[in-house]
Amino acid sequence: LETLEAKWELGDRKMTVCPCDTEGKMYEVAGAGDTEPESPEDGQLFLKGEAGNLYDYESVLEKWSAKSGKWVQVLVNTVRTRQQALSLLKVFAISGLFVALYGILQYVMGWGSTVTNAWLDEEMFEEVKMRVYSTLENPNVLGEYLLLVGFVCAGIMWTIKEKWPKVIYAGMLVCIFICLILTQSRGCWIGLLIGIVVFVTFVNGRLWGVLPFLLILLPFILPESIVSRFASIGNLEDSSSSYRLFIWLGTIQMLKDFWISGIGMGEAAFNSVYPFYSYNAIVAPHSHNVYLQMLVDAGISGLIAFLAIAVLFLKRMSSLYRAKKGAISILAVAIGAGVIAYLVQGMFDYVFYNYRVLMIFWAVLGMGMALKYTSEEAAHD
Repeated sequence: LETLEAKWELGDRKMTVCPCDTEGKMYEVAGAGDTEPESPEDGQLFLKGEAGNLYDYESVLEKWSAKSGKWVQVLVNTVRTRQQALSLLKVFAISGLFVALYGILQYVMGWGSTVTNAWLDEEMFEEVKMRVYSTLENPNVLGEYLLLVGFVCAGIMWTIKEKWPKVIYAGMLVCIFICLILTQSRGCWIGLLIGIVVFVTFVNGRLWGVLPFLLILLPFILPESIVSRFASIGNLEDSSSSYRLFIWLGTIQMLKDFWISGIGMGEAAFNSVYPFYSYNAIVAPHSHNVYLQMLVDAGISGLIAFLAIAVLFLKRMSSLYRAKKGAISILAVAIGAGVIAYLVQGMFDYVFYNYRVLMIFWAVLGMGMALKYTSEEAAHD
């Protein structure tokens, strides 16, 4: 059952199920038959398939639960076909739409406007009404999520041929873009621009004849509050920029002593050591830079491991793009562009601090790899 990524050892009447059972539990083989066991024991596994071929690709592994009194399907390999991978990406894009719509309503209705003042230099940005955070509790975290989901939505829109579905996904993309702007997250805006460069270059390079003119027009189209916010990037008179600079300096000072081994994972470890190296007695929960934080947490080996994973993933997406499989190639570029945009934002914030967006990041990598492997299997069939 290699296609199910399950390993069965039947020679000594035992079997190991991986990765269904993360502990690699050994099960006694009771045999095979045409009916389910009449009195199954709690936790007993049962493999169901066609009568003539019990162990084929479509076999389903079930587990008996005495507590609920029923068989529960065990997911051996969640995404088995390319269509399932595409459906998963569409669900991801649709979920992003609802998060974005809530963020836009938050801005229009003024929900939580008093809370978001903590993320603004009110003296420097008097015209900024608020920074939206939708369901993710922080504008930067919301922006990071929208970077990942926005490029997936753009890729789906680009691949759809039918008129009205394309219009619907285009509308979804506009909502996500508006919400991303309303986060007022400058690091995410920079990531967005880099991601667009990647996406346009590989999907349709001819658009470079139009994009420069659009960029020139943007300052005249966008509200003054957005333009002034973007223009403030690097301005140390902004308390947010100076705050990050001092934290980076303190973290770099700390790394002179701990760059090999790190100090350990988590906010508690960081707060135990960082105060001895901080500048201007600035208190911070993390280093506001994912690469510095990797060094602080796990040392140079941890940072190398993470960068290796990121590079290998982007190489996989690149190979899928070079396979020239039409819509699949475009989706590979979209996912890769979203990941690159996210990692660019990681230069300005610790993008793994929030567990929700941390999970989404690895889920996007998983969806990208599922798209690659299911596409390869479809090509071999």
